[in-house]
Amino acid sequence: MIVAEDEENNYLLIKEFLSDLNLQLIHTKDGQQTIEASRTIPQIDLILMDLKMPVMGGEEAAKVIRAERPDLPIVAQSAHVPEHENSLYRSLFNDYLTKPIDESELKQIVLKYIEA
Repeated sequence: MIVAEDEENNYLLIKEFLSDLNLQLIHTKDGQQTIEASRTIPQIDLILMDLKMPVMGGEEAAKVIRAERPDLPIVAQSAHVPEHENSLYRSLFNDYLTKPIDESELKQIVLKYIEA
């Protein structure tokens, strides 16, 4: 599973929240790194994608990944609530987490898409 998050403290919090699930987490810090990881590591089964990252944002990265791996679940994470009626948003992301991230909500969404 990729955790695309440019803020180290946010990544460490997600890592701590998921520690009891024994998942292999790959930390990427921008959209370009996330695209490269999704291309080179076929075992990736989920991406938690921060929307605001340097180099390339999460939405732009999700468009590339969705075109290359349409069945790979991508969960957006942001402090801003999305417009759920937006068809582009729904075509890019399978789910959404609002920051600050709630541990039980995070686990529920992760377990929805992968087997721990």
